[in-house]
Amino acid sequence: MDDAHVTAKGPPRFKVLLPILLGIAANVLALAPDKPFHQYVQERWSTQAGLPQVSGNAITQDGMGYIWVGTQTGLARFDGTRFTTFTPANTPALPGVWIRVLRTDAKGALWVGTYQGVTVHDERGFRTITPPAGMPAPDVQDIAFAANGAVFVATEQGVFTVSGDQLHELEGAPRPARAIWVNAEGVWIGSVGGVVRIKDGVSHTLQLPHAMSDVAVTALREVGGRLWLGSRRGLFVRDGESWRQVPLQAPGFNDGLVTFLQDDHDGNLWVGSEHGLVRLRNERPQEWVDARSPGYIKAPLSAFEDREGICGSVANPKGWCVCGVAGPVATVRWKACMSLCSGR
Repeated sequence: MDDAHVTAKGPPRFKVLLPILLGIAANVLALAPDKPFHQYVQERWSTQAGLPQVSGNAITQDGMGYIWVGTQTGLARFDGTRFTTFTPANTPALPGVWIRVLRTDAKGALWVGTYQGVTVHDERGFRTITPPAGMPAPDVQDIAFAANGAVFVATEQGVFTVSGDQLHELEGAPRPARAIWVNAEGVWIGSVGGVVRIKDGVSHTLQLPHAMSDVAVTALREVGGRLWLGSRRGLFVRDGESWRQVPLQAPGFNDGLVTFLQDDHDGNLWVGSEHGLVRLRNERPQEWVDARSPGYIKAPLSAFEDREGICGSVANPKGWCVCGVAGPVATVRWKACMSLCSGR
């Protein structure tokens, strides 16, 4: 596939198509304030729509507005009408078919983490980020960006920075590195049993409670000036130099596997778990979908908020759908929608 031809296409027509896909009126501010988000019409995406596979691992939106979906057999781009698939066979700069993470930087470029390394897609097309000399391509788990544009890649082999389209190992980082976040306090790296913070070359570890010394960190996210941590044993928030567990407190949920953390423009924290999806505000559940709910989403894996602040999407390992999810967001009306991907 000629990537130059692909990148030359105009921006997708999401402003027109998304309300149709989501089964929601075009004026999202007019959504009924007492209607739970799972009551809206769902439309499912599958291989029939052009996805390379129904096992979705990651999803994001780039600076042009295209939605990208990472699966176990390749990368797909949705332009509002159809999916275009990218694999190492038609895109040599893509290092592996199993896509683990997708992130969009401040300039709108797409960063793709695979089990065999990293690639980036921007106005120049796809290009591979090469590993350090003599080192095999790392198994990527997460990608984060600093305010100055620096890129940090968390992998099973440690953490790497990116310079000149090449990975450079970050000294003092733990192995494995499963999640990463960057703020003014430093680089936060989730591993097993805790989080390592690196600032000015100095490492400091914030351990999980002693009984969880063997528990893997699965996600890190800063919301409202507070650092949140997802793990295989529940949700935590940073409290000084320690982590405090935050029970989800929603019916049907317990302190099990947290699959992702995502914030929105209104300061809500969306928590994906093995039991479904919960929206938290001030540490309390505001809305949730569990096994007893219509539109149940089991173990969603990834989420993003639309750049217009009105739509998000979630990936699930068993399939794909788009469902309009309107819910009370902060103190405003039901202006936000969330697209949720799941299988049945």
